[in-house]
Amino acid sequence: MLLRYIATACAFLFLSSSATAQCQYSPALLVMHLVPDSVATIPCGSSPFSCTTPIEASGELNQTYKAYVLLMQWRSVWDNFPRIQDVEIGVDYDGTVGSGVDVLDFQTSCLISTATPIGDWPSPGSQLRMTFSVCVTPDVVDNPDAPLVLGWFRVIAHTPGELTFGISGRQPGYVSRIVTCDQVEKLMDPLNQGVIGLGQYGWGGPCSGVVDAGEDDGPCCFPDHTCQEGWNYVCCLDHGGRPLDYRSTCAQCPTPVLPGTWGRLKARYE
Repeated sequence: MLLRYIATACAFLFLSSSATAQCQYSPALLVMHLVPDSVATIPCGSSPFSCTTPIEASGELNQTYKAYVLLMQWRSVWDNFPRIQDVEIGVDYDGTVGSGVDVLDFQTSCLISTATPIGDWPSPGSQLRMTFSVCVTPDVVDNPDAPLVLGWFRVIAHTPGELTFGISGRQPGYVSRIVTCDQVEKLMDPLNQGVIGLGQYGWGGPCSGVVDAGEDDGPCCFPDHTCQEGWNYVCCLDHGGRPLDYRSTCAQCPTPVLPGTWGRLKARYE
């Protein structure tokens, strides 16, 4: 019996440390920039936008827009030698037609050779993995300091709403990611991802002082009501958990609400 407890404890510790160690992070910024649908398509490759050009994240109702998906500050992903092969994004919005933002379609840029949907893209809660035709390094684009255009959504809204990259109450566990040419996956902090709003405020993201997702580890509260200390915010989200502030403890995880009657309690464990 003692050996069983020891083995169980060792397995738990191994799972905890290995799961945390597998999470690597990118300081890249993922934003959406709104332009009227009548505006010509942005040229292939790097875009004319930069930190000195305001990102338009808010639009009007009853007007069709292109929401360009821009990967900003991508050169800082791997020190001085960035090598990007894939970018995977999620999408979330009110899926009821005529309520909030409606996504009409999505088009990848000419840099993308393969687009692999995960779920019914671009419906709410789905994802898309975009593979570049070549390994993207600073020497294969016109302006390596400019954002990369990954594609664009065509959107419209008749009532106020927002479009996000997948972190919301409907899809709390999804985190966008970058994959290197060596197949190393790096997560992008939701705090570094913009939100567009039609008929309401949108957020284009910071151009400086981008949050480093590798700092301030804290408790992670998992859906099965377990908790582990020392989890990074983004890694916890990616594993379906609820991250707490680094100053918190596992004792502060939400307490599960048990059924209120014996019949419900009995049914829960049958």
